[in-house]
Amino acid sequence: MLNWPLLKGSKLIILEQMDKVFWILLLSLFFTSNETYACSCIGESEVKDEIKRSDAVLTGTIISKELILLSDTLMTSGDSADAFVMEMAIAKYQLMVNTVYKGKFTSDTITIYTGIGGGDCGVRFMEGEEYIVYGENKSHFNHFNSKPTTLERENIIWTNICTRTTRMNSNEIEAIEQYKKKK
Repeated sequence: MLNWPLLKGSKLIILEQMDKVFWILLLSLFFTSNETYACSCIGESEVKDEIKRSDAVLTGTIISKELILLSDTLMTSGDSADAFVMEMAIAKYQLMVNTVYKGKFTSDTITIYTGIGGGDCGVRFMEGEEYIVYGENKSHFNHFNSKPTTLERENIIWTNICTRTTRMNSNEIEAIEQYKKKK
């Protein structure tokens, strides 16, 4: 609080209130933003738990990347004049499948959807690199996926950095294969 020893009475009260307002406004600048994105994963899961939780587990090579825009209309009231469109860019990757450990696909090339990174939990795949991918059949961008006809429905998976999706490595493959043998 500011120290104003020479002021007394109502002037002091007004300055104290202005001091409080100043700090509230200053703090609100730090804690507000037009766009807020956050990705928070709660620890890394065991291979067996990730396999159980995932709809698909496979390996393959990324052959292409495309950015697409998901959009959804939000109504702020019953009047369509009060509606606004939210848009979000996501990444669409094509993956040439090498090995499928879990899941059913009708093609040797599948589509992987993920965020683009920077707080949306997206995996940043590199074209030409081989990956182990853990994925789900549904998007975690549910509020943007209200029109599923805009995205393919077969041979797709959704993944994010909270899964064990990673570049190809022999330790992960050994753990997957060991789990599959026990099952």
